[in-house]
Amino acid sequence: MEKPVWLQYKERSNLVALRFISWVTLKISRRLSYAMLYPICSYYVLFYWKGNRVSRNYLTKILQRKITWKDTFQHYLRFAKNLIDRLHFMSAHETHYHIKRHDFGIIDALVEKNQGCLLMSAHMGSFEVLRALAAKKSIAVKLLMYQENAKRVQQIFQQVNPNFLDDILPIGSPNTLLKAKELVDSGHFIGILGDRASLNEKTVIVDFLGEAAFFPQGPILLASLLKVPLVLFFGINHGDGSYDVYFEKLADCIELPRERVAKEELIQYWMQRYADRIAHHLTISPFNWFNFYDFWKK
Repeated sequence: MEKPVWLQYKERSNLVALRFISWVTLKISRRLSYAMLYPICSYYVLFYWKGNRVSRNYLTKILQRKITWKDTFQHYLRFAKNLIDRLHFMSAHETHYHIKRHDFGIIDALVEKNQGCLLMSAHMGSFEVLRALAAKKSIAVKLLMYQENAKRVQQIFQQVNPNFLDDILPIGSPNTLLKAKELVDSGHFIGILGDRASLNEKTVIVDFLGEAAFFPQGPILLASLLKVPLVLFFGINHGDGSYDVYFEKLADCIELPRERVAKEELIQYWMQRYADRIAHHLTISPFNWFNFYDFWKK
């Protein structure tokens, strides 16, 4: 079977460059590593035509105007700064950042009841800021993740934090679902990025930024199997060391009917609500979208 579109885009990062920037970030200065990103992002604007095209396609939809090279540069720069910030969060340097929480009472209430939940975000902003907040509150969070993508970046993360993989539940592993059920039953939070379909995963069509897009069915199916609250999380990165972190309860529990058509209609309904919330936050902070591939192509 053909790979999903996002898996057909090869990783373009250079391991030596990643290690050097990681060292500068953690040993010298975050601001200096930010400055180093300007020539790197300029290179991508000049030579990564495939990425430029998909960036312009997305930015045209969200900004509703003609896109310039400065817009594409800003898009790359926000993504690169996000990676640098992840290094800090992994190494417990989150005190360097200003993090404003919105509706964190949703999480406090679940923790007080020792209630596990499914936390769903997207490839926008930062998921790592959630783990930084969770560590400060002694909240156990595991992330469902497809590990065959961006292996060089993952290698750097593991060097910075040797326990990085301990918090990962690999998508596609035979015992992942059973392990996830055990964890939520014991009060853990399970995180998932719900905007990309994995290999062989069924999709559902929703309206996203005015055009039909293919979102995976998996997150809603997982929520119905785990029988736990489904909470949306968005860690919006403003590119200057400040974050707005939003929590929104999507459902207390999702129950799906057995009849196929009714089941698919309900999955489409929940994924449409999820896509609408992504669009809402991107309208406010458009450069936080980090899917650098043709998102609207199946």
